[in-house]
Amino acid sequence: MVRSTLGQPLPMPKSEKMIKTGFLLWTLKPATAGSIAPGQPGGNITRTASEDSKYSGTFVACAQGARFKALRPRHLTIQQGRVLAGNRGEELLFETGLGDLHLETGASALIDLSDKGLLRVIALESDDNARVSFVQRKSDTRDQVMNLGQGEELVLSDHELSNQEIQAAADGVARNITSYSGTVARTRVSLPELLTKERLLDTGASELTDTQRSAIDQLRDNLKDK
Repeated sequence: MVRSTLGQPLPMPKSEKMIKTGFLLWTLKPATAGSIAPGQPGGNITRTASEDSKYSGTFVACAQGARFKALRPRHLTIQQGRVLAGNRGEELLFETGLGDLHLETGASALIDLSDKGLLRVIALESDDNARVSFVQRKSDTRDQVMNLGQGEELVLSDHELSNQEIQAAADGVARNITSYSGTVARTRVSLPELLTKERLLDTGASELTDTQRSAIDQLRDNLKDK
């Protein structure tokens, strides 16, 4: 398991990892009959993507209601909402009012920013070669860099977090709080449980295209292998 570190400088981009890939962004509609059912990982509808529809590029899947202040190639400023992102080439950056989330090539994460400014980041794929890192902006000191290991969640706010705020996540997955320091907390999340409950990881959603389903399928396969 990768150790989390605080205050460590972000690594310089590795030239061999800066692979040019496609970029796909979509919004998922509210849950339907094809959504994840208890005890049925990945939903209760099974589809196999054709060879032509297999997708290996960077993707960003948004729950309905997600809002962005700016959408630039691989640089998104998120205002509110839940987002699943997988970086398969070049840089992927999410800017928020609390700081910036960096996904190196090969990394993936779930991001949730509430209307009250509570930010959650779950590292799905993250290791020494493909890190999920958050740079927290500090007005009085130097910015703080926080690296996340696979299955680790970072919870941040501009106010002191309560235990209920940390634990009460919309995905219904149990949290184990590992550290707490006022406006920042870390938890551990069960990835197998997340795979059964997270709507954005549901390949059974009926409105997904074959290409979108392929992107999620590959991510799910990667998570099952780790």
